[in-house]
Amino acid sequence: MSGLRELLNRRFRSPHGTVRFHLDAPRGEAAGPRVLVFLDADDRTVGQLDHQVCGVCSAAFVRNIAVASHWQGRGVGREALTLLLDLAPGHRWSTSRQSTEGRGFFAALAEETGVDFVERGGRCPHMSTRA
Repeated sequence: MSGLRELLNRRFRSPHGTVRFHLDAPRGEAAGPRVLVFLDADDRTVGQLDHQVCGVCSAAFVRNIAVASHWQGRGVGREALTLLLDLAPGHRWSTSRQSTEGRGFFAALAEETGVDFVERGGRCPHMSTRA
């Protein structure tokens, strides 16, 4: 993917600190489960976004997004999902069941980006369901 290294070297800076992103993508399973890990300046995990992206169907699925309580509301989840949107332009996005907070988060992100995140939209046939 062109520009993948540059995108993953992107840092998120806030008054609370700096976060960098690390993509854990197992080899051999093109549309398999992937994890975008959020790391603080001390390399501690402060969040993660479990997802799948299928280049064949142009489908993408967010299984879970979790952010440490002291980082919530500071934009790191938004930045992580925006990074994934940049890595998979033009894809149709769906999510697993959304919490009340998640519905608000995805609605705000949809309004900002113009991308709909369909709750329980399902996965394409190329995506494994193992987590």
